[in-house]
Amino acid sequence: EPSPPRDAAPGARRARFDPSSPMTPVPHRVEQLISRVTLWLLVLFSGVAILALLLLIPHGGAVTNALRLVTPASIIAACGVAFVLARRGRARLGAIIAIATAFVMMVAYVVGGRFGLHSYTVSVFAVLIIATSLLVSPVAGVGASVVALVTSFALYAVERAGLMTDAAAVAAIPLINILVVYCILFGATGAMLYVFAR
Repeated sequence: EPSPPRDAAPGARRARFDPSSPMTPVPHRVEQLISRVTLWLLVLFSGVAILALLLLIPHGGAVTNALRLVTPASIIAACGVAFVLARRGRARLGAIIAIATAFVMMVAYVVGGRFGLHSYTVSVFAVLIIATSLLVSPVAGVGASVVALVTSFALYAVERAGLMTDAAAVAAIPLINILVVYCILFGATGAMLYVFAR
């Protein structure tokens, strides 16, 4: 056994690496945990997007209905790319791609459909903030919060200026769609936190 450093306390011995000890940090344990959780959450996000695709009732014009199909399809595709990256050890990069795609497509849906802040889609930003904080980093979660706030204020300003929101489009939103999105939102939030806690 190697001798302790000269400046160490009398009788001190250098600690040995014991893989069997629960107090010993296992290499890449954090990365493996993040990858495993990311894979589960990507499956969850894909399932949520599929539910939205199947359950939401079409409404509005051609652009709105096209975005209603393109938005979840884009999220599913991004989750597929992120899933592959997570399997290759690039879980954080995959999570960033999936979350960024979801955010961009949701904003596109809100703007393209001329719903503004009246759209139930805006409430999903909260899930994206939580996912960013858990899968990327707490600092990134704060950044996502700032982006969501800036986006919300921008939508408010545009609506106040009368440049975007269509009252008829807002009034045409089926009440059942709002209920479906809220059920998905609340269920996904609980499931996401449960998976991460496990």
